[in-house]
Formats: sequence, structure tokens, C-alpha cells
Amino acid sequence: MAIHGSQGMLNIRRQSKPSHEYAVPRYRVTLVREGRATAPVSPLLTSVAVADVLRPLFAGLDREQFLVCGLDAKNCIIGINVVSIGSLTLAIVHPREVFKPLILMNAAGWICRVRMRSFDRILP
Repeated sequence: MAIHGSQGMLNIRRQSKPSHEYAVPRYRVTLVREGRATAPVSPLLTSVAVADVLRPLFAGLDREQFLVCGLDAKNCIIGINVVSIGSLTLAIVHPREVFKPLILMNAAGWICRVRMRSFDRILP
């Protein structure tokens, strides 16, 4: 808005509105099933049970991988997501990529596991 003075009188000239209003984009986030595997029927209550279930997923890998497993309220696996595939000695992981699939699968709990170069280690 511009205000101009002319002999004690004010003339107000308004700026015209833009021809289009700013539109906010809308997004839809979905979870896509990539495959199926048989999950154990019993709940995962110990780290040994988790290692036994997840060890076959890491067999023969030459790089680090970071996985998250979503658990239901009874600690049974409802989904597994590969968060990061790294190099020989490094896998970059950001919390955003860890929690996004867990939220989409409505997980009540979760387990994260990294396959390291020369040994397996379960992170608490």
C-alpha cells in the first residue's frame, strides 16, 4: 500500500492482489510391501531370539546394512525395512529414515540391527 501526501490530503492507492494464490502441495505417504517371509510365531523376548531370526537376512553380505524391525504389541515381527546400505566400513543412518517405516506400519515396538563388516552386533 502506498500513501502519498498532497496539500494535507492523503491519497491511498492499494496494490493489486496477485493473479494466483500460493497453493500448498498435498502429499500421500504409503508403505509398499516388497516381499514376504515367514515370521516366527513366538514373540521375540531376548537378543538371542532376535539374532537367530535376523541372521539369515545378513548371510553373504559384503557391505554394512542397517535394518529396523517393527513389532506389534506382543513383540512379534510385523515388518522389516532396510534403512541403509553402506560401504565396507560405514552405513549412514538418520533417525527420519528409521522411524518413518515404523510409524507407517503402526509398530508398537522396534528392533534395529546392523550387519557389520566382520561380525554381527545387535544394537540396544
